[in-house]
Amino acid sequence: MCRSLLCFVTLLVTVQLVLSYFPDAWEQDCKKENGYDGDIGDLNYTDPSSVPRPAKCYMACFMGKQQVMKPDGSIDFEYAKKLYATVHKGDEKIIRRFHWMVDQCAKEFKKYTDKCETAFYYVKCKREKFDAYKE
Repeated sequence: MCRSLLCFVTLLVTVQLVLSYFPDAWEQDCKKENGYDGDIGDLNYTDPSSVPRPAKCYMACFMGKQQVMKPDGSIDFEYAKKLYATVHKGDEKIIRRFHWMVDQCAKEFKKYTDKCETAFYYVKCKREKFDAYKE
């Protein structure tokens, strides 16, 4: 229970750091563009069918603005690692964790039918790997 709570808190802090690193306008623009007004942290990633398409498309939009998602809908895993290193500069432990997560998701990655699905399954993978990380 304590480990799960610690992982959850660490994930929330990390999400907050990442979101604070990027302009608020990106989040608002992507939410408006896709008709999504929720919080992706509240989604049920274990049941992909319960996640509304606007939430998945919001993820794709935001990842596009970060340049983690390329215009063709593929994920730029190397760029994602560089981005995490920049956002978390000076915190080598967090950087190692995120690089491991990205590497693991890159190994398992498959391209989906559209950008929205690709973005969702990439975020889902990172969440699963975050919980599985052992240092």
